[in-house]
Amino acid sequence: MKYAVLKALVAKLQSETKITRISRIADSVLRIEFSRDEVYFFDLTRGHNFVFKSESTAPKEYKAPFDMALSKCFSRCVIEKIELLDSDKIINIYTAVKLGYKEQKACLTLEFTGKSANAIITDESGVIISALRYETSGVRDVRVGEKLLLPPPPPFAFSDIQIDDVDAYLAGLVSQKQKTRLENLKNQKIAQIDRKIEKLEELLSSFEEPAKLSAKADEALKVGDLLLSNAHLLSPHQKSVTLNGYEGEEITIELPDFRSQKEILNFFYQKAKKLRKKADGIHQEKESVGERLAFLRAQRSAVASANDEDGVRLFTPKRKDSDKKEESSDIFEVFYKGYKISVGKNRKGNEKLLKFSKANDLWFHIKDLPSAHAILRTDRQSVADDILEFAAKMCVELSVSERGAYLVDYAKRRDVSPVEGANVNYVNFKTLTVKKE
Repeated sequence: MKYAVLKALVAKLQSETKITRISRIADSVLRIEFSRDEVYFFDLTRGHNFVFKSESTAPKEYKAPFDMALSKCFSRCVIEKIELLDSDKIINIYTAVKLGYKEQKACLTLEFTGKSANAIITDESGVIISALRYETSGVRDVRVGEKLLLPPPPPFAFSDIQIDDVDAYLAGLVSQKQKTRLENLKNQKIAQIDRKIEKLEELLSSFEEPAKLSAKADEALKVGDLLLSNAHLLSPHQKSVTLNGYEGEEITIELPDFRSQKEILNFFYQKAKKLRKKADGIHQEKESVGERLAFLRAQRSAVASANDEDGVRLFTPKRKDSDKKEESSDIFEVFYKGYKISVGKNRKGNEKLLKFSKANDLWFHIKDLPSAHAILRTDRQSVADDILEFAAKMCVELSVSERGAYLVDYAKRRDVSPVEGANVNYVNFKTLTVKKE
């Protein structure tokens, strides 16, 4: 926080006569309400000092000794003076509270001093009553009952700029800070998704081609048949055998070290069977990896186009312990206004959604395009339009990466009939339009 900003803020606050309410709403953030229209948040996070006017997070309730002292000394108090030290970024707010026939005076010191930022409460003699953070560094001690000493002054002079509207200036700083935080969060989440995509792409490229495996299976079967027709030429522990092929060509075959003709023949037939099975398995595995890749690319696109941090976190929720189980890894789940929305990540996930959803749940799918299935759990309640639109948006965002307008059909689960796997027929449906930007 620049010294010039604090200077402009203090100049504005010097016209305020009282503090109506004061509280700590986050670990290092104080909310001070001077009047109905003048509420400021002082973020004293070490290394990230800031002042802002708009509350962006839900406040927490704190009941530490510091919070008790804060409320006792500064709630409904009269402001006697507000000053900014000439030598450092430190604001002093001097106050008085009437307690019966007595008057209790105190000072709230807000230190915007980078990594040593602090909030300290002192009495009228400058003795520390409480502090957000206590120090015993040797440079100065911040302890209850000790006289508050100023920190060492910075070895430079602060630059000054003219700020005509400090609230507008703070709003601009907050906007830029939020934009930077959003971009950093996006980059972090996208990098995580990219690592997953890279691993799957490497896995996909490592698979042998099913056609090559099928050709090897055919060759092993052909050798087995040739050996079977010349079984009388085979003997135990024979290293190789040279035979005439079906087209008259001479073929030398390396033989496994088995004791009987049956074992030798069985080796090649089993080899052909395993290669055929592997070819079929790789085809299915490649299809499964392809589905996972498609989901991750759609998820990446959704994160990249999110307009705020909540949107980013919506598409990248923290993993729960249950997510580590294989049965839950095929389904993406979010909650919106108390409603659970589940989206299939692949064919297996789509099939599970169809199998375990209830008759009155709502099913969503992009019209006339391959897409994930989405299920909105209704618990037999009527669902508002904005929740329907959100579920349709989730279906689109986690199905496709390309921008555009998409039609999403939705129907009650009882009106959806699985045909084969995740393929369905459905009736009594309605359609929503979702724009992916």
